[in-house]
Order: sequence, then structure tokens, then C-alpha cells
Amino acid sequence: MVRNSLLIAIITLATLFAALNIIRWYAPKLLGIPVDLQMVQVSKEVVPFFDGVFRQEDYKEGGPMIIRDPYAHRARPLYQDVETMGPHDILGFRNRQIPNVADIITIGDSQTYGNNVPIEQTWPGQLKTALGCKSPVVYNMSVGGWGAVEYLEIFNKALLFKPKVVIVAFYTGNDPMDSFLKAYSDDHWDFLRTDASLVKSDTPPNPGFPPPDDELWKVDFTGSINFLFAPTLRLASNHPDYPSVAAGYEIILRVSELMQKIAVSEGIKLIFTIIPTTELVYSERVRKEQLQVPASYQKLVTSESRFIKLAENRLSQLDGVNYIDVLTSLQQAALLDVPLYPPNNGHPLAEGYAIIARSIAPLVDTYIDGPPRGMVAVPQPSRGESRFSVFLVSDQVQRLSNPVELMQANGWSENDLQIVTARDLATLPRGPSISKASPGKYNNKAVSKMISELHTNCKNIHTLN
Repeated sequence: MVRNSLLIAIITLATLFAALNIIRWYAPKLLGIPVDLQMVQVSKEVVPFFDGVFRQEDYKEGGPMIIRDPYAHRARPLYQDVETMGPHDILGFRNRQIPNVADIITIGDSQTYGNNVPIEQTWPGQLKTALGCKSPVVYNMSVGGWGAVEYLEIFNKALLFKPKVVIVAFYTGNDPMDSFLKAYSDDHWDFLRTDASLVKSDTPPNPGFPPPDDELWKVDFTGSINFLFAPTLRLASNHPDYPSVAAGYEIILRVSELMQKIAVSEGIKLIFTIIPTTELVYSERVRKEQLQVPASYQKLVTSESRFIKLAENRLSQLDGVNYIDVLTSLQQAALLDVPLYPPNNGHPLAEGYAIIARSIAPLVDTYIDGPPRGMVAVPQPSRGESRFSVFLVSDQVQRLSNPVELMQANGWSENDLQIVTARDLATLPRGPSISKASPGKYNNKAVSKMISELHTNCKNIHTLN
């Protein structure tokens, strides 16, 4: 009898368990679903994230370098490092890895992506080197062919990395016309249109790329520097006689104003800069060497200079953001007999990118404090109560397994602790936990000496060569 009752109970429990699972599967809202078992609804309107990132055709050998997405094309993911291009991370950006958080985000087109040089010699790469003593995480979110519209699209996504600083680099060589065409081609961006009388076809003539030989100007400077300038090509984004060009620059400024509002509300330091064309960079040297210039070159230099000055004035007036002039430094460097660009390419060489990085680094340095050092406490909300985890932070983060006991044994008190957030420690590697007391190694004096040595070994930003 007992055996039968037990058997009935087991069968009843098994039936109930099966019924609950059936209900959970077919009518989950009745019971609720654990977070790790929840399914993401798939629809044709919203493509699941991993279907976009891990789309098989994007990885085929010899596949396209640029992938068309609905609002902002992206570069080919997991593209290999070929020195002058790549490597690309899984999102299609030029980085060796994707961080959980980033101290600095850089946004731009191929000038910021860094055509012509290895990843470490791009200006974002050289900026990271310049700030190396503070161990910042720099994440480059730039794609060739982007303009201000794409910068706005990715800016909103960049905030997910919780950056301290975002640097947006506009390029006068094609950003104005790229921005105009994007805004006037897609109704999704119609709120950026600044002149209702214009249409997509209201653009200056474009000689195409590469431009024909009769549109190029061969320049041999004194010394070893020579170039094939393409003023007619660059006039497509700087022509003074076409309202669409002025509208393109106005879109750049409108995007900047929208970014400024977001950055101020999020407490993010926002920096703008404008990267000029090669032709404008060398215009001062052309003048000094009294070269005979074609009319197209003179028109480009005059118009581009005027547009940059107008943009500088507007960007400099935005509250809570900064504008950095890189043109002046590039023009001064162009007077020397050191090549900043290849002879027939508008993207800088390593030295040209270094000029941009050096111009930007001092201001960014004031915004990046570096990670905290010493004994720190991180609030760990649990069951409605605020508890703390304690860490020793040097060049790595080490957790104290029994913080109260170990702190007392090593001569620390709660008053010695800095209260920080998990975000403050997110960019440093994790080391082994500290589970045993060692006053000679972990007392206040020893830790202070350790931190002092870290600062002593830190390169000063102003000694960058």
C-alpha cells in the first residue's frame, strides 16, 4: 500500500512538472521565464543582432570591403591585418579587440580609420601612445566613406561603451558632399535637410575617382617633396558656387549641435576637429615657394579655408564641447622636408597622423584621469543593501577575498579606502586575489611606494617625439 502511494506521488509530481514545462514553453507569460531562458522574438522588421554581426556572406574570401546596412554602411568584419588596412573587429571597426568600456571613442571616415599605415600609426593609435601612462582604452569607430550623418548614427551607439571622451573628426575632402547626399537621399534623415529647395542632384560636377590626368596638378617642391594634387575632385565638397556645398557644411554643424546636446546630458567630454585636404595643408608652402597655381587649386584653397573658418566659429561657440585646430600644425609641418602624405594619395603617412594626434593629445590628457590606485572599495548592491568589494589597484586589479580581516592585518582602515565604481576599474587587467595577510607588502607605506613607482615610470605626454 505504501509502495503504491509512493508510486502515485512520483507519477503525480512528474506529470505536474511536465505540465508546467509545457505551459512555460507555450504560454510563458503565465509563469514567467528565467532570464537565461527567455527567447528573443524574431521578425522581418527587426533583424536579430547576431544575424547581422555573424552573417555568413560577410566572411567569404574576396567578399566586399564595405557592407551595406540600412542607415550606415560598415566595414567588413574580421578583416585581417594587412598593415595599411585592418585589422577589423567583429563589428567592422579597426581595432584589435572590442572593450566592454572605452575611455576614448574616435569617430570619422578613412582619415580617422587610418588608410596608408598600420593600426598603431593611425592618429587614434598614436593618441593612445601619447596617453599611454594613463592606460586609456581607445576605441576607433570609423569607416571609409562615412560623413556627418553616419557619425551621428554611430555616436548614439558609441555611448554604450560609457566613454569619458568622444572625438569626432570631420574631413573637408568629402564629408560635406557625403553628408548632403545621405541626408537628401534618405527620408530617414530628412530632419537634417537645411534647404528645402534643394534636391539630391544639386551637386557640383565630380570628375570621378581617380580623377583624369588633366584634372591633376603635379607639384615639385624645393627638396624631395612632390605631389599630384586633385583640386577639381576636392572642389566637389568645397565649391563656392553651389548651395548644396553650403548645405553639406550646415548638415555637419547641425549634427554637431545634436551631438553636443546628447554629450552634455550624458556628462561626456565631446571634442570636434576638422581634417583638411592635402591641397590646403600645403597651400602655405605653395605660397612661400611662389608656385604658379591653376585656377581650380586657388578656388579650392580659398573656399575650403572660408568654410573651415565658418565651421570653427560655430563649433567653438557650442557650450560644453571643444574644438581643436589641426590645420595650423599640419601647415607648419608641411614647410619642412618631411613627407606627411604619399605623392598621389590624400590620406596621411605616419608623420601626418602624428601631427593630428599631437594636436589633440594635450586637451584629451586633461580629461583622462587614469584608473584609481591603491586600496579602493566598489559598491555591490545586493538584496537592497549596499555592500562593498575591496581591491588593491596598481597596474592590475586584485580583490581582497576577506577584506575586513586582511585590511586590519595589513594596517589599513576604512578611512583609507577610495570609493569608486566598477566602471573606474573596467580598463585594467585582473590579477590574482589576495587571500593572505602580508603587512610588509600590502601596508599603507608599501602600497604608496608601489603607486609612486608607477607614476615615476609613466611617460610624460609632452615628451612624445
